[in-house]
Amino acid sequence: MSHPDEKKTRITTIRVTETQHEIISSCATEKGMSLGEYMTYRSMQKEGLSPELLARIMNVVNIAVRIAKDTAPESVSMLDREVNALWSLLS
Repeated sequence: MSHPDEKKTRITTIRVTETQHEIISSCATEKGMSLGEYMTYRSMQKEGLSPELLARIMNVVNIAVRIAKDTAPESVSMLDREVNALWSLLS
């Protein structure tokens, strides 16, 4: 985010589809931000998790779960809790 004393002097207009607008508005509402604040916040973040990276993480976690079920079934519930916590953080 910008420094509190930094004046915002530039106006930028973008075009989005109705679906994109609904998604962005929903995300902004969840974060307690206006649409503009949310778009600025998201655009100023470093590169996030791409869909490809998320898919690879999911594949690794799924492999770990399968291995745990075969070799250490008693640890699967603990692994499930940690996986659910991971997905909560990533979403």
